[in-house]
Amino acid sequence: MIMFLEKTKSDDEICEIYKKIRIWLQESGYTTEQSERVSEAPVIIWQLQNELRSGMEKLKKTLKQYGILRNDNELHDYIVHKFIEINKEYPLIDEL
Repeated sequence: MIMFLEKTKSDDEICEIYKKIRIWLQESGYTTEQSERVSEAPVIIWQLQNELRSGMEKLKKTLKQYGILRNDNELHDYIVHKFIEINKEYPLIDEL
C-alpha cells in the first residue's frame, strides 16, 4: 500500500487539504486543544473539512478495489504520519 501511495501520490490531495486547514488554524491563533473543538470558521474551512473526509473515503475505496488495503488502520496510520509532518511545518501556538 505504501509503495502504491508513494508512486501514485494518491494521498497528495488529502495532504494539501489538511495543510490548508492547518495553516488557517495557525494563522487564527489556535492551540492544539482548541483546534479539536472549532465551532466557528469560514465556510471554506468547513468545505475543506468535508473534502478531507470524502477524499479519505475515496482513497480507502480505491485501495480496497486494488486489493492492497489490508485494514483501515494501515491507511489511517500512514495518513496520520503525513499529517504529523505537516503539523511540524505549521505548528500551532502551543507547539512552538
